[in-house]
Amino acid sequence: MSQPPTLVLNDALVKTVIKCVQTSFFTLFGVQANAGTPSNRGDYASKADISGIMGMVQAQIEGNLVVSFQKAAIFTLLEKTYGKKFTELNESVRQGVGELTNIVYSRVKKELNDKGHQFVMSIPTVIIGSGHAVYSLHEGPTLVVPFSIEQGEFYVEIALQNK
Repeated sequence: MSQPPTLVLNDALVKTVIKCVQTSFFTLFGVQANAGTPSNRGDYASKADISGIMGMVQAQIEGNLVVSFQKAAIFTLLEKTYGKKFTELNESVRQGVGELTNIVYSRVKKELNDKGHQFVMSIPTVIIGSGHAVYSLHEGPTLVVPFSIEQGEFYVEIALQNK
C-alpha cells in the first residue's frame, strides 16, 4: 500500500474543515455556522465550556481534532435535537458533544481520505469545565477555526505532528 500524501495546515485544509462543519450543522440542526478568521495556536485563547476530542491517526501523521463550545451554543443546538431546554452540562450534553465531534471528524476524515490520506476512526473524548483549554502535546502546527451561530461561538482545532 502506498504512503498517504503529506497533510499540511493550509488553505485547502481550512476549506475542508469549514465545509464539513457547515454541512454538519446545517444538516443536523438547520443552523448556519459562520466561519471566522483561521489562526494558529499562538493566536488562540480558549473560551470553551465543553470540548470533544478525536484522535487523527494515519501512517505518517498523528494529531487531534477538537470541537469546543460555549454553553449557550451547545445548549441551543442540543435543544433542537432533544426538544428540551438545557441549563447545565449534564450527561445528555456530554453525549451530544461526543456524537457531534464524531460526526464532524467523520466528514473531515472522509474528505481527506478521498484525497488519499488514510485516516482511521477513533473514539471521542469529552472535556467539561468553564473556560478550559485543550493543549496538545504534539510538536507540530495547530489550526484553529472559530465559528459563530446566533446563540454563541464554538471552535474547531486541528493539531498535527509527523510520526
